Amino acid sequence: MLIATSNNILKDILVAIDFGTATPLIMKQVIELSCNEDTTIHLLHISEIKTYGAKRFSRKTLEIADENESADTIKKLKQWRLCLQEAIPHNKVKGYLLTGEVHQCIVDVAKNIRPQLIIIGKPRKTGRLHFYKPLNADELSRISKCPVLTILKNDSHARMKTILLPVRNFIPVRKMELLVIFAKVYRARIILVASQGNFFRKEKERNILLETYRVLRNGLNNKVEYRLIDGHNFPRSIAACAEETGADILIVNPVKETLLSGIFRKGIIDILPSDSRLKILSVVPYHEM
Repeated sequence: MLIATSNNILKDILVAIDFGTATPLIMKQVIELSCNEDTTIHLLHISEIKTYGAKRFSRKTLEIADENESADTIKKLKQWRLCLQEAIPHNKVKGYLLTGEVHQCIVDVAKNIRPQLIIIGKPRKTGRLHFYKPLNADELSRISKCPVLTILKNDSHARMKTILLPVRNFIPVRKMELLVIFAKVYRARIILVASQGNFFRKEKERNILLETYRVLRNGLNNKVEYRLIDGHNFPRSIAACAEETGADILIVNPVKETLLSGIFRKGIIDILPSDSRLKILSVVPYHEM
C-alpha cells in the first residue's frame, strides 16, 4: 500500500469567517497550507438571519435588511480578501457573502465548489432553548463529505509539532492523505493511537495499526510512533492523549471518534480544557462517502 500524493494537493479551500477573534488565526493557517500556486481560497462570510424557525431563508439571498450592516460587512470581507491575496499573491482568493443559516450555507457552497478542505472557527455554544441551529463540525463533514478543520480561539499558532491520528478497525486511508499534507508542511511528529484492549484481543485491529505504522514510516521522513490507550470510552481517551502529548492537531472520523458516551452526547471539543489550542480535523472515511 502506498500513500497517494498527486491527489493530496489542496486546490480549493473553503474558509468560513465571522470576523471574530479566531479569524486572524484561521488566516495564518490558510497561508501556511497555500503552498501550491494553483490553490484557490474561497472566503465565505454568512450574515445569519435571526428567526425562530418559522421561516427558512435561501442561501441565494445576498441582501441584508440593514444597509449599513451590509456595507460594513462587505468592507470587512474585502479587507480580509485583499490581506490574504497580498500574503499569497500566486494563489486565487475569492470572496462570498451569503445570508441565511450558517450551517446550510457552508454545506451548499461546499457542494458547489467541492473543496478538499473546509476551515472554520470553534462552533459557538447554544443553550437548550436556543432556536438557531448551531454549527457542528462533525455534521458539517458528514453532510458535505469534506474534511473540516476547526481552529480554536486559543490557538497560539506556534509551528505544528505533533499530529495525533486514531486507528481503529480499518486502515484510515483518507485521514492519512490529509496527514501527509500537514506532515510535509510542518515536519511534525506523528502519533498513532489505538485501543489497548482491541490491540491485544483482536488480531485484525493489531495488524491494521502495525500496517498503518509501517506505511507512514516508509512513506514519510517524519518521526512516527504509536500508543495504546483505554478503549472503553475511546473519544475521551483520545482527547486525554492529545492533551498529554501536547498534540497540535487531531485527525478524527466524525461521531465514532468524537462523540462521547452519555445522555448529553458531548463531543471531544466540549471536554477540551478552556485554554486548549488543539486543532481538530474531522474526516469522513472513504467507505462512508
